[in-house]
Amino acid sequence: LSILLLILPNESLPNRDAVSWVLVTLLAALSLTGQNLVIALRKPESISPYALTCGMLLAAAIIMAPVVILTDTFETLPWPWSQTVWAVILRAVISVVAHGLLILLISHAGPVFASQNTYVMTIAGVIWGIIIFHEQHSTWIWISLLAMLIALMLVKPRQPIRTGSN
Repeated sequence: LSILLLILPNESLPNRDAVSWVLVTLLAALSLTGQNLVIALRKPESISPYALTCGMLLAAAIIMAPVVILTDTFETLPWPWSQTVWAVILRAVISVVAHGLLILLISHAGPVFASQNTYVMTIAGVIWGIIIFHEQHSTWIWISLLAMLIALMLVKPRQPIRTGSN
């Protein structure tokens, strides 16, 4: 409903060309959903969330290495590190911690409840867009956001499965 409120009314988006970008973002959401489901269904019980995160990042680096080599886009981190390099490193550390916490949340509350972090990111993006870029949104955007928040309130953490009699 939230997506339909974004793409159907002519007045919802500043430009009708933006509809295609809204649909592209659905691919990103589908990708994150797949990741959450794979983690929930395939994560070995004995592995820590941070060991899994390190493995995922190592696999991503191995997959991207040929692309970086072929496009000659590898960048070294010159010493002493600049403020920009420190910001990139801090962002990487924050990402690792956040991803580990997401895996922990998926393990304890289930993939559907854990996926709610994307709602927080969406709301933060809207707020930052208003603060940084002085964005102004149509009434349809606000109705869409309200529909999303109502949907968010309907999702609850996974309840433990009870077996046998108490």
